[in-house]
Amino acid sequence: MKNIEMVYFDYGNTLIYEEISYGPQTLEKIYQTLEEKTLSLEDFYQKFLEKVISYQEEYFSKDRDFLYRNIFAEIFREENLKSDLTFEAMDKIYFDSHARGYPIEGAKELLAYLDEKNIFYGVISNLSLSADNLRQRIKEVLEFM
Repeated sequence: MKNIEMVYFDYGNTLIYEEISYGPQTLEKIYQTLEEKTLSLEDFYQKFLEKVISYQEEYFSKDRDFLYRNIFAEIFREENLKSDLTFEAMDKIYFDSHARGYPIEGAKELLAYLDEKNIFYGVISNLSLSADNLRQRIKEVLEFM
């Protein structure tokens, strides 16, 4: 029997559990960075939701995913909004607020065991996050890697 050389994990509910929140408060930190508040927080959130639904209809029907940073870029362009945040940073801020992550029980111990046995592991995901934001989120939630 061959030794295990590598293990792949799906991000969701194998390593990290996410508690989902909805509502304008999920965009509050981004909204506060707007140079001019030409929209209310509620209107900003409504435009965001409309884009999310539109993207889901377009991308999911093709079995593809999208990045939230593209939604922010579109809204900012259409509404002529400005912020000192990058769209990549907005992506992370929104996701951290919308889907707080917690380690699945035993995940840290399992990864420590794999490290001890010199077994490589990786995480795959179809989340609407960039690879860098996903990597950072895993590090923050699991507090190592």
